[in-house]
Amino acid sequence: MKHPRIVGLLSICLFVFLATALMSTNLFAQRWIPDGINGSKVLVERFKYQDPEAVLYDIDDMYEDQRDEFIEQTNSEMDSYNVKLDELLKALKVEHASVPIGQVDEKYPDKSDYRYLLRREPFFGRKTIYDSATKATKDESYFAYRYYFVDRKTKEEYPPYYFSGDQWTQIKRIVFWLNQAK
Repeated sequence: MKHPRIVGLLSICLFVFLATALMSTNLFAQRWIPDGINGSKVLVERFKYQDPEAVLYDIDDMYEDQRDEFIEQTNSEMDSYNVKLDELLKALKVEHASVPIGQVDEKYPDKSDYRYLLRREPFFGRKTIYDSATKATKDESYFAYRYYFVDRKTKEEYPPYYFSGDQWTQIKRIVFWLNQAK
């Protein structure tokens, strides 16, 4: 007779554990988004020219060519990238504006109304991937962008959002998360 009670108790414990895990995963995924972001207008940094020699200067020599190619591709397609950025941001429910980083204070001086700035910076990462053909894992290095918010009033920087895939998929995910934020 005790067996059904134990199974029931274990089921309840498993349910509570899974619910907690899912909730904490969801909260962790959004910890890079400032609380109350929907009460502010968001500024999004536009793509800008970057000197390949001035970014990610501390990487190993063997990755310099990849870094230069990554930055030079963005530099050569900057105008089309900004057009695509604006197109993807149309799905954003939060009031926003894209802005060249050097003109933020000039164009949007009201730090209460336009409190948060979504910044972008290149980063170098490594990930382990599974090759289904060889059934083996291998380390892969990559260059991508990370995004993070800056509170213009308090100058606080929030933890960055990392994603190692396609940059347009990354921006779509950012729009998704911001649309879910409270």
